[in-house]
Amino acid sequence: MRHFKNRKTLAIACAVPVFTLVAIGVTFAVNNDWTNFTSEFVPGDYDTLFTEVFEAPSNWKTCETIEKTVTATNKNDYPIAVRMKFEESWVAKDGTELPLVSEGSGLQMAIINLDNIDHWQKMGDYYVYDTDLDENQTSTSPIASVTLNCDANRSNSNDNPGPDAAYADATYTLKVIAQTTDASGAYMWRNATPLRDLILAKANDLGDYAINFTRGATVSDNISTANGNGVNKYTENGQDVYYYRGKITDNNVVWADNCWKIIRTTATGGIKMVYNGKASYTTVDGVPSKKCSATGTATAMYPNTANYNSSNYSPADVGYMYGVRVQPTRANVDTKAYYFSNTVTLGSDGFYQMDTNYNDTFTYGKWSAVRTEAAEKGYHYFCTTRGARCASDSLGYILNFSSTSYFIYLPMNGYENITALKEAMFKNETNSNAKRNIENWFVSAGLDRHEDDLEDAVFCNDRSIDSGTLSDINGPADAAASVVIKFGAANRNITQTNGNFTPSLDCANVNDAFTKDVANGNGKLAHKVGLMTLDELRLAGVTNRSDVYLYPSSSMNTYTMSPVQISVNNWSTSPATSYLSIINGGYNVANYSPSSAMYYRPVVSLKAGTNIVTGDGTKNNPYIVKSD
Repeated sequence: MRHFKNRKTLAIACAVPVFTLVAIGVTFAVNNDWTNFTSEFVPGDYDTLFTEVFEAPSNWKTCETIEKTVTATNKNDYPIAVRMKFEESWVAKDGTELPLVSEGSGLQMAIINLDNIDHWQKMGDYYVYDTDLDENQTSTSPIASVTLNCDANRSNSNDNPGPDAAYADATYTLKVIAQTTDASGAYMWRNATPLRDLILAKANDLGDYAINFTRGATVSDNISTANGNGVNKYTENGQDVYYYRGKITDNNVVWADNCWKIIRTTATGGIKMVYNGKASYTTVDGVPSKKCSATGTATAMYPNTANYNSSNYSPADVGYMYGVRVQPTRANVDTKAYYFSNTVTLGSDGFYQMDTNYNDTFTYGKWSAVRTEAAEKGYHYFCTTRGARCASDSLGYILNFSSTSYFIYLPMNGYENITALKEAMFKNETNSNAKRNIENWFVSAGLDRHEDDLEDAVFCNDRSIDSGTLSDINGPADAAASVVIKFGAANRNITQTNGNFTPSLDCANVNDAFTKDVANGNGKLAHKVGLMTLDELRLAGVTNRSDVYLYPSSSMNTYTMSPVQISVNNWSTSPATSYLSIINGGYNVANYSPSSAMYYRPVVSLKAGTNIVTGDGTKNNPYIVKSD
């Protein structure tokens, strides 16, 4: 039995064998006070005696149970509250971290046996003791022992490795983190409700239905009609998620001293929220309270607008991050003859060999004569020099075939083919102005101090190309089309002629799935913050509705991070323009170039299991999230 008298923080670790070696330790983080006083004020300590009962085994065998308890005794002359949580890890002999559940057998290798759990309330990651401890009063222990799974199999017959062999020489560490606070802080620990449960309850009150976006459907004629106010159901990566839609007034949240509006839940159980200004303070019956009354530009990241990227002439400019900026060029074709091909091969000498998948000769001639044939056969490549061998600075990829007097093309610049050029433009190398501004704001607002409250959600900059000359690169082109590229979000949410919108919360390409950790996406975010997508706007009901909760102000055009199209212009200085989706002052979605000055409304996603301690979601009584 070991006693630890804790002031501030005390950490203890001990190592004993598991199979051959096990480490079971206890770490205490005591005192909620993390303010630094620069004057003569001295914060008082919480004087707590923690007692651990644990005897290290010489050889922890399969099915063997080791006693392990941790209790707290209050040595103060005032009541305190106690909570504890467990952190586990398995580490192989070579230092590799192993999963808690064996990939070989699917077994939970170490089993924590809880005790007296009726006295401990599970709140998020913690177990909170159900009553305050008076002076010299001792809590029970939420944990009784740890058992090595009876069915763990490190070896089969004849000493052959079993499915759990990786754990035979591994080290298991169990860390118990205990925390105390006074009675006023205990209210925050005990009086908490999972925010996600409240959202699902609202959805169930509506019958748990999803909006049908098909014209003529029972629920809605189309997405623009005033239908589906409330919380509706959709899917993300095959999992049910719930999103707020229409005229909603009870999705206000205060987190990290800022106001947010809930957009939806995520497939991993998190809660995505959009920034809605600083929390304001008032006093009700002598008690300070927080309100979310910001309107108009006060809901933006800053009071001034900024562009998404400084340029709008390259497909790269729609990127939240981007690679090389290749600008489309205009070719005037009054008299000149060209060679055309649908595929090319780049030689080691830097010259392209123009090829064809057809049993005819290379197309050669003046633009007005061969334009229609080139479009029909998918002859996107052209060369300004005679012959099938083309220098790297003479080859281009045609983006549109609609004019008889000119065409717009992308210079190939020595890239192997158009696929390689697209990958180079969409490579995540350089931060957009939007990404840089949002992440700088996140830090300047002090939100990085609370980042552990957030899940590493995906923020999707969907650059998949659904139609136009950069989609089917070897297939026929539309000789009449002036818009040469339509990205996935546009075809899902804007361009359907029958009104059958198909919003999606899935992010098809890992390259476009912006996350902080590579385990969840591309790992390119400095902080867990991003922007809304066009699909989320559609789900929220943003189409000709001024009452939608995402509509901030008639003067506030706000960026999403969804590319929509590349349009071809008919002048020579800027022959093509990239466009992103926004929510505009006309409470609708629109397309604007990334070089336009717009507002930003950052989005974050609270972790699964986030609790609220008070509030009903209205702006005068918002949900208050406890941020540890």
